[in-house]
Amino acid sequence: MSTVIGIGAHKGGVGKTTASYNLSAGLAYRGYKVLGIDIDSQGNLTYVFRIKRYSGITGALQHDDDLSDVVRPVDPGYWMGDSSHGDGSLYVLGSNSDLGLEAMMEFCRHNPLRLQEYLAEYRDLFDFVIIDTPPTHSPYHSMVYRAADYIIIPTEMTGVSFMSMSEVMAAVKEVQFQHSVQIAGVLPNKVSRHKDDLDALAEQKDRLGDLLWPEIHEAAVWAKAFNRRKPLYEYVSSSMHPAARRAVHELWQVVDRVEALRNG
Repeated sequence: MSTVIGIGAHKGGVGKTTASYNLSAGLAYRGYKVLGIDIDSQGNLTYVFRIKRYSGITGALQHDDDLSDVVRPVDPGYWMGDSSHGDGSLYVLGSNSDLGLEAMMEFCRHNPLRLQEYLAEYRDLFDFVIIDTPPTHSPYHSMVYRAADYIIIPTEMTGVSFMSMSEVMAAVKEVQFQHSVQIAGVLPNKVSRHKDDLDALAEQKDRLGDLLWPEIHEAAVWAKAFNRRKPLYEYVSSSMHPAARRAVHELWQVVDRVEALRNG
């Protein structure tokens, strides 16, 4: 039975898709069978996995297309590197512009359990399902929260991001009356060495306790790897700046946390 994880944020620019991408690739690299779902009409996760946009998720949700017809395998050469830790595999259920249409929004609004129902038939095929969500709050978030076992919330060290984080927590709490989803953790992202960021991080540690995961420090290498459509661990070499190698270490810490959700 797969562990379904939604990457939840009601704000753009917090690193949601970057986290979805690197986490999916990292888990596959470690030998897991992974399905990444791109439920954002921008289709950035689909793009970064080098998949052309197609009916994908809309065909699955509206027409109940068989999963074998709507998933796309990701070439192992894009995420495996020189070696892997097992027989991992990576698939994408991709996005298209139809997700941005009001008719599709209305469909999801009236069918909040649709993704949960669709995935139920296929959960034995994967170890992990990672779902990337849109940058602004929509009916898709409610649908994802009802389909997921866990939600990870990326956040920057700003008041607007913390407000988004609180909104996600409130939305998940509302869903918990009907579905046993949990917040796995809050992922502090793009944390600089500036005093304002460090003070904000300390405040969140006091507020959230163990729910706050180890921080991801600000580093240009994240965007550079994403723009090259390479997982961070594949892009960074041993000869790169220590900040880049630290970023890889921080990525594997996140992967460790997600593995622990499955393995107890």
